[in-house]
Amino acid sequence: MRKRGNGEGSIYQRAVKRTLKDGTVKSTAVWCAAVSLETGRRKILYGKTRGEVAKKLNAAIDRKSKGIPFVNERLTLGAWLDHWMGECIRPRYDAATGQQVAGREPTTYASYEVLVRRHIKPYLGHIRLAKLQTEDVDKWQNQLEKAGASAETRRAALVRLRTAINVAIERDHLTRNVAEKTHTPRQPRKTYEMPRVQDLRGLLNVIQGDPLEALVYLALGLGLRRAEVIGLHWEDVDFENRIITVRTRVNRLGKGIGLLVREGLKTQPERRIVMPRLVVDVLRKRWPRQLESRLIAGIQWKGPDYSDGQPTGFIFTGATGTVLQPRKADIYFASVRTRAGLDSHRFHGLRHDFASLLLAAGVADRVVMEMMGHSTYAITANRYQHVPDELQYLAADSLDAMLTGISRSG
Repeated sequence: MRKRGNGEGSIYQRAVKRTLKDGTVKSTAVWCAAVSLETGRRKILYGKTRGEVAKKLNAAIDRKSKGIPFVNERLTLGAWLDHWMGECIRPRYDAATGQQVAGREPTTYASYEVLVRRHIKPYLGHIRLAKLQTEDVDKWQNQLEKAGASAETRRAALVRLRTAINVAIERDHLTRNVAEKTHTPRQPRKTYEMPRVQDLRGLLNVIQGDPLEALVYLALGLGLRRAEVIGLHWEDVDFENRIITVRTRVNRLGKGIGLLVREGLKTQPERRIVMPRLVVDVLRKRWPRQLESRLIAGIQWKGPDYSDGQPTGFIFTGATGTVLQPRKADIYFASVRTRAGLDSHRFHGLRHDFASLLLAAGVADRVVMEMMGHSTYAITANRYQHVPDELQYLAADSLDAMLTGISRSG
């Protein structure tokens, strides 16, 4: 057999001493192999038999010949997750322009951080990345379920773990994703019970005259997300042509972090929507109410000064002119939904109502998709296409009339 060349590794036996529970020291012979690295250090491989070590040695030599770096076997999953979050997911900005140049959106980063900190690291963080097995991932999912985590949370955490491991594979820390073989928690399909049309009319009657009534009209009449409604500026409204341009979002990132105001929408830079006349009317009433708040606040006002007499700045502001806190919108809607008898409805549900009403009224799918700001029609169809009973009755009556007409003419 050819003698191994310099740097190709060697196989040998060595004695390893272990201290038993009773205090006695036992010496055991183990097989070892050593491979010289480019750095000049040596990587030691261990095994119970010479054949096992020889297999590991051949794999190591092959890895070295291909220029693939060796795995840091001391790297824990928790340490890798910290690196992944900090270097791959955390948003980074250009110092000169302030524009985001890398990482995920701040709201995405915030949601990832909660999943990693609460649902992944406490259970799996101590395991060495190279030693993580599918069985560990299975056990972790069962532990989350026993701890009361919902199927949605368990699914989201598993997806994040898979993504982090895939990045580790790209960086040559691993060769396979053990989390891919774990069964994905079955998430019950959400069913959306849309209120009756008369209930929605009742809601609009209840809020008539409220200082924040325009919040509800914009969500129900335009299908805007809460962040989009609060981010609207007067400069975005073209009253003459009934066009509103949605281009800014306002999100709260969490306790102690504050508000995030940013340009651009979830799936596109901006979108233009034609406003129903009822939305135009309620926005016209919003302007004098904001002026009234300006007068009441006096020198404490931090909003626009309206020097040219034209509305400027955020449409929805607090008592001193600063952008409205998102939680204020939730608090307001929670009070009016109770007055309207829609106790289980949420503010975001108004967006569902908007899409369902348009689809039920026969508006073209593409138009609804554009107005909702969806990237694909599948999202529109799967999430929001719910036809209220009243409109189903109208459809059934229309079918009756058509079939009856055909029958009579025949």
